[in-house]
Amino acid sequence: MTIPYHIQIRDPLTEKEIQSVTTVIENCFNFLDTQLNHWNPSSVISIFNKSKAYTQIHFDSLSIPLFTFANKLFHLTNGRFDPSRQKLIQQWKLSLNADMLPRTENIEQFNNISWKNICYKCNSFYKENDLIALDFDSISKGFLVDILVEELKNKGIQNLLVEWGGEIKGYGTKSKTSPWKVAFSTDGNKVLTVPLFNTSIATSGLHQQLWAIEENNSTNLYSHLILNETNRPIEVDKALNQQITVLNKSCMIADGIATAALLFQDQDELLDWIKKIKIEYKQTRIWLNNKEIKSHD
Repeated sequence: MTIPYHIQIRDPLTEKEIQSVTTVIENCFNFLDTQLNHWNPSSVISIFNKSKAYTQIHFDSLSIPLFTFANKLFHLTNGRFDPSRQKLIQQWKLSLNADMLPRTENIEQFNNISWKNICYKCNSFYKENDLIALDFDSISKGFLVDILVEELKNKGIQNLLVEWGGEIKGYGTKSKTSPWKVAFSTDGNKVLTVPLFNTSIATSGLHQQLWAIEENNSTNLYSHLILNETNRPIEVDKALNQQITVLNKSCMIADGIATAALLFQDQDELLDWIKKIKIEYKQTRIWLNNKEIKSHD
């Protein structure tokens, strides 16, 4: 786990409390690494990804909220958000890193692969096709931020701010008179300051990972997000939106909505979807390209 994290705690801690907080942090990151980090070859998710179809794999029960939300977001987006296609992503990255496009037959084999091919009951999972592989990178940072805040609250920490990989959650207040706040640029290069009253903020953008590929005497810029309709990465210059920021009580939900919204290729469909999301998840705020989308938009 190489992405740095930052945790601010308002009130001074005793030496015993420091040790307790340190243990909580280590345990939370160890949980994510051993269960859901597909970069760790011995993690449970890596074992699942390498397993044959219909082989049952057991995840820790603490992972279930993440699976439940991923399933819900898959259906809310009509399959646009799909964390079961890690091998397709891998095919593209291998080729893009070599400054080339993948062979058509290597991509077409994933045409009928989706989250629908995953079956689970309680914390036991199996897949119906060998090509299924899981990648929760788009929601796992927010998921861990939620867990860290809850575990630290359970240790009596009542005023804290947790950030990991740009996903942020505030609980309690920064001082007795001031809430935790985050600031980011909005449309017109204005800076918007948002208070985090026991809530979270997450941002997803197409410029987090980029590949420039020469095609037909021109350069196409590809992002890290795959469109399921085409099995191709989003081309940045043709993208509907470049960056999306979401405010929600849950950092995992904010993280997932921000990523999912980038996968829409029609603005009217996206705005209709945002209206449904705001009904499904109350008090959610969403900024497209740093412009907030109000309920009446």
